[in-house]
Amino acid sequence: MTMKTGENTLEKSEKVKLVMKEMIRSMIMEILEGERDEILGYEKYDLEKSSKSKTARNGYFSKVVKSSYGDVEILIPRDRLGIYKPLLIKKYKKDISDFDNKLLVLFSKKKSEEDILECLRDLYKDRFADEQLNRIKDRMVKVINKWRK
Repeated sequence: MTMKTGENTLEKSEKVKLVMKEMIRSMIMEILEGERDEILGYEKYDLEKSSKSKTARNGYFSKVVKSSYGDVEILIPRDRLGIYKPLLIKKYKKDISDFDNKLLVLFSKKKSEEDILECLRDLYKDRFADEQLNRIKDRMVKVINKWRK
């Protein structure tokens, strides 16, 4: 009987890890989309601005990173001319355990939009203006609200 209880605890632990990894994955991918929007200067489906841009969105490439909860596969956005270079997860960076828990804390019901903005300021230092960080934050809020439901 005790073995079965131990197995259930182990199974639950694995399920929690899977959920944590999916939360991290969805948050990082949304942040990267926001990064690309800011660097390219227009949002997806903004035909007026995109037609004036030097480059265009060009899909994604897959990358596996190591989080505190195990390997997480993410899709890194790209553009045709290679102008967009991910800032949150740089080209050769594989380990995200230094900031993945910061992102998970944002899913807490007690965290406000100002807390999210503060987290972004911490992650990006001075790479983006507050106006740009606000737009990325808005994307993050949508992901957080979706998970809270």
